[in-house]
Amino acid sequence: MLEYGPMFNECLEALGKHAVVFEGQDAKSIRDATVNLFPHNLGSGLNWSEVRDHVRIDSYDFAPILCMPDEEINVFVIWPYSEPIIKTTLAKVLANIDDVEAVNFDTYIYCIETKHLIEIHFSGRITIGRMPGTL
Repeated sequence: MLEYGPMFNECLEALGKHAVVFEGQDAKSIRDATVNLFPHNLGSGLNWSEVRDHVRIDSYDFAPILCMPDEEINVFVIWPYSEPIIKTTLAKVLANIDDVEAVNFDTYIYCIETKHLIEIHFSGRITIGRMPGTL
């Protein structure tokens, strides 16, 4: 595994031994199948106005929207313009959210089972939406 800096290393350590890191072509494939399916605004994150099913929220309480307990949701943690992607559980991410957010200005959390994408924008805005074309 390549070195990605102290903030990434601290995040990975905080998420624990079951976190899986994807690099190179694997990371690109995951990014293309998740975050890159959403419309983007140049330099300012995702363009949620073009996503029909989305909501802005004021907390990290995603369970009511996802209709599953955090412990049961596997996620990819994705940072823009950053090579590695981490697979873990939403519960682990939320328990270590400060370490996760410290890696990059913006953070995306893709929920594998529910096909939701969570954007934690550097401004503090949290938006969650469904993948385009999913039911």
